[in-house]
Amino acid sequence: MKLLIVSPVPTDPQTAGNRARVSSLIAMLEALGHDVFFAYAPYETVEYSAMERRLGPRFRGLRSEGPPINHITGRAKRKILRLLRLRKPYVWEVDEWFDDGLLEQVSDLHRKERFEVVLVEYVFLSKIVKVFPESVRTIIDAQDLMGNRHEAYLSHGVPPAWFATTPGQEIRSLGRSRAVIAIQEEEARYLRERLTNEVFCVGHIDIPDGEIAPDPDNDRILFIGSENLINIHGLEWFVKSAWPEIRRHVPNCELAIAGRAGTARAWPEGTLVLGEVKSLAATYAQATVVINPVQFGTGLPVKTIEALSYGKPLVTTTAGARGLGAEFATALLVADEARLFARRVADLLKSRNARASLIRNGRDTARSWRLRQLSALDNAVRGGAGR
Repeated sequence: MKLLIVSPVPTDPQTAGNRARVSSLIAMLEALGHDVFFAYAPYETVEYSAMERRLGPRFRGLRSEGPPINHITGRAKRKILRLLRLRKPYVWEVDEWFDDGLLEQVSDLHRKERFEVVLVEYVFLSKIVKVFPESVRTIIDAQDLMGNRHEAYLSHGVPPAWFATTPGQEIRSLGRSRAVIAIQEEEARYLRERLTNEVFCVGHIDIPDGEIAPDPDNDRILFIGSENLINIHGLEWFVKSAWPEIRRHVPNCELAIAGRAGTARAWPEGTLVLGEVKSLAATYAQATVVINPVQFGTGLPVKTIEALSYGKPLVTTTAGARGLGAEFATALLVADEARLFARRVADLLKSRNARASLIRNGRDTARSWRLRQLSALDNAVRGGAGR
């Protein structure tokens, strides 16, 4: 099928989980035999040349002013509504984040290419589906649920970031499409109870950019994450609460922080800040244990699946394993209390056999997971078995 993805999230640079999700969807759809075009609505800083190299003539750069929070007039309007108590803090109406200039651009693209399926990333671009005739199958990928999303941040003392709306606004807007994709089963159940359109669950699939490296058997612990406040909050918890205990058991161990989460901050002794890395494969290859210490989150923990796909033993929290289900019980270690988290990391650093068992289980689980998600995505695109 000829398929168009319209996204406010770019594929490159690969600095965040949602970018990995979008890139993964493109790769999955191509693996299923679809002819995939990608139209990027510029809501973020991107590398256009990298996207053009990745996608070639199937890449289309749209014109957009982005969300209103990026502009003086949008921020002023927001402030006035809050002062008049006409808007709750951190909550937007869905279409307030939509640039109407996208409608004609996407309509023109469809007239030229005649797509059979259109997949739109995020509910705040849902208005786009209105430009397509009934003959086109329209799908919204709700890789994050946005209804009251800000409350998860506030409950952990973290300033809300990005986008949140009311649950009612979200459901009404998701109802615009023929089908909706949720990223994890609990969210799929929530949507099925409230929507009349088809709902599918398609989790993240990570596709490593090279051969899985052998266990390096060193004392390096790896954290990979963007500057997302959820990542930073979790990393700071780990460094404050678990890192000293790990260093007591494994004095020469090293914490490597890759991605923007580690920049512009002071970290304790034994920490290596890598910043943005050119190769995820090389970065994972040099680490013996990977951690994902997030204390809360939305959607599916992309970095958890990524670590398993690269054949790495992983220690994470309940939040870092959210939505993965019982099948992952033997593929990773979970600890929410700092001392237990530290002990599990230290034990893995000291035991090659324990790491080998986790690596083997993780690979097997990731393989079966990948096959199921491909089948679910195929159903979502073609229609059927969506309730």
